[in-house]
Amino acid sequence: MWRKILGVLCGVTFAASVFATPPNTPTLDGRPLEYDAGDPQAAYTGGGGAFGPGNFISNLHVTWDETYLYIALQGAEADNKLVVMLDVDPDAGTGATTTTNWSGVDPAYIQYNDVGWQASDATNAIPFGLDYQFATEGFYNNIVQILYDGVDTPSSNNVAILFDEGNGSVPVGRAVDMAVQADETDCELKGIEAKIAWSILYPQSGTAAERFGTVQPGEVVPRGAKLRLFANIHNDNPGLSYSSNDAIPEQVSPNASWDAGLLITDTYLDVDVDADNDGLPDVEDGDVNAPYIRAAVGAADARSVFVYFSEPVEEASVVDENAWSVAGSAPSSATLVGDALVQLELTNDLPGAGASVMISITGVEDLVGNTRMASFCLNPVEGGLTNSLTVRFVLDTASGMGLSPGATNFFCEWRFVPAGVWLSAVHLQPTAADRRIALCARCCFPSRHRAETELQIQRPTEQHRHKQL
Repeated sequence: MWRKILGVLCGVTFAASVFATPPNTPTLDGRPLEYDAGDPQAAYTGGGGAFGPGNFISNLHVTWDETYLYIALQGAEADNKLVVMLDVDPDAGTGATTTTNWSGVDPAYIQYNDVGWQASDATNAIPFGLDYQFATEGFYNNIVQILYDGVDTPSSNNVAILFDEGNGSVPVGRAVDMAVQADETDCELKGIEAKIAWSILYPQSGTAAERFGTVQPGEVVPRGAKLRLFANIHNDNPGLSYSSNDAIPEQVSPNASWDAGLLITDTYLDVDVDADNDGLPDVEDGDVNAPYIRAAVGAADARSVFVYFSEPVEEASVVDENAWSVAGSAPSSATLVGDALVQLELTNDLPGAGASVMISITGVEDLVGNTRMASFCLNPVEGGLTNSLTVRFVLDTASGMGLSPGATNFFCEWRFVPAGVWLSAVHLQPTAADRRIALCARCCFPSRHRAETELQIQRPTEQHRHKQL
């Protein structure tokens, strides 16, 4: 595949196409950690603020793989709603041009998503037709599909609900899914993450068949598919359509405005999904995603922190203490203690349990040269054991779970309790030459409460047994 180049949004025309280097398959947990420079994004840097403290949006990310489109919005709300508005067939003339007429309209998924917004109708404005809306008020998540054009009257016949769950930060595991992280810490690495299968985004059967374009046999998206989108904060009042002046991208077009809760938009993030016009989402071959911090743990009032990356990292890129920042200060040392695990020794004690500590590293690199800056919010646990331990599991196949009658997969995972984060997995295969399986692994348990380790044995029947240690 040809190499894509990341463009910069908000040029003279106020909507510039940008290119991506997926595939990137994020973990839906409401933490926008996975996205890098290869995932088209727009940012918000100032102005706005009409809704006051606790309400902000800062980054809008888009990525995909061969099966799903993923959208993430970094931000938070205080008794309001975060929303991403998506046009999946820009310039086609389809989609709603306002949602101010959704107020008070049943069912609830319409009136509670009445964003105080309309697309600019200036003669030189960039067209925007709302096809999908992704919204949350911090726990209840909605993905809505719009099946009418312009300012038609909304109803359950022309506004469909694809996702309507009070699932918070826990995805439900369906082809249309969403999660939100809305904790009360001051960590700004939170917001919404959503995914939707291409086959649902561009339906070819049912009520919305080919509404957003025709997908040819054997292909996945309409040829030349593009996306146009923006993000906003609006109130959570089903009877009053009112939006903040916070928007991503920033509304810099002279056709855009905000007044008394009505946001008129004319600046958008445009994304080319199928720039080579082959009916397939453009993806790069091989590993094109830089490592990110998947988890970090440390005990309150202690000076050791363990940082776990999403993949193995180059040692030279993580052992320079000056590349790290923990609460604004460099650690005294950084040591790679596993393929993806780094131990930091700090110059000051961590704060008490419940605090939030920002950890960042510049230039972390994986084994094929992908590099980035990565950040994570550490919440120190109450205290306890922080040294690295070596744990050995020995499984005797005579127990009936080994070679006879024929177990095929062995998995071992470490969990840091009470943080509850699964950090690594080791996959073992039993062999006839050795009637026992032995595993050595390096881990840490920064909690004095309880250290859990689970050994999972998977039989060919897909049934599982567990041994708690």
